[in-house]
Amino acid sequence: MSRVNEELKCLHDTKDVFVDMLSHDLMNPAGIIKGYSKFLSNKIDDPVMERSVRMIRKSNIKMIDLIESSLKYAKLESIEDIDFKMIDIISILKNVIEDLEPYSRKKSIDVSLIFKGECHAYANPMVDKVFVNYLSNAIKLVRKAPG
Repeated sequence: MSRVNEELKCLHDTKDVFVDMLSHDLMNPAGIIKGYSKFLSNKIDDPVMERSVRMIRKSNIKMIDLIESSLKYAKLESIEDIDFKMIDIISILKNVIEDLEPYSRKKSIDVSLIFKGECHAYANPMVDKVFVNYLSNAIKLVRKAPG
């Protein structure tokens, strides 16, 4: 094995160790948030607090999924290892709009989806991150309405 190949293998192995450590360090607090938010959800009578804890739980689940997916994709060796499946883009967009609603509301922005029905595409489930990125960037660019 040439010196360059050995260095590349060493870098690859180092990256794998780093990704494993990072995902482990992120999963610990995510697990704690999951446990406490589940505990809180059983103790709340106030509808506003209940909605807030539900959003925390939903976001935490997404964060855990993202950590797990990132770990999986960091270890991919080829494009053939990426999972694709038939997904409904409209339901993904609805979820993204709902998740970002607190941010759009702060800026007095009404984000709505006019399309009715379903729109299926063969894609990786992490495509929702693209929509989150686009919409959150658009919200950031809008100046808050006076009032």
